[in-house]
Amino acid sequence: MESPEYFFLIFIVTILVARFLPLFKRISSPKINKIKLHHYMYGVVLVILTFLFHNLTLYGIGLALFIDELLLLIRYGNNFHWQEYDSTYSQFGLIFLVIIIYFLRDFLISLIGF
Repeated sequence: MESPEYFFLIFIVTILVARFLPLFKRISSPKINKIKLHHYMYGVVLVILTFLFHNLTLYGIGLALFIDELLLLIRYGNNFHWQEYDSTYSQFGLIFLVIIIYFLRDFLISLIGF
């Protein structure tokens, strides 16, 4: 499998897992002091690690975790809940962003040297 297709496959599977996992079990976001740790934060860390390790799998997972909550982060800051996560705004916005990532996948993986 070529790199762009592999990257997008990892990206889309990660989003599907992140979206469907809460349907089976609601998991409260952990907190450090008063800061809620949402999965976009883990995504940012994974994307940074990608540049250190040049790992396409980490990049796909990290970017997916970040993109999955990007619109909510823009609209609500770090204070959003599962109700907003399941909103029409969030779902249609995510579909739009996934389409953009699909068309930019060659460019995005060229950023890390693949």
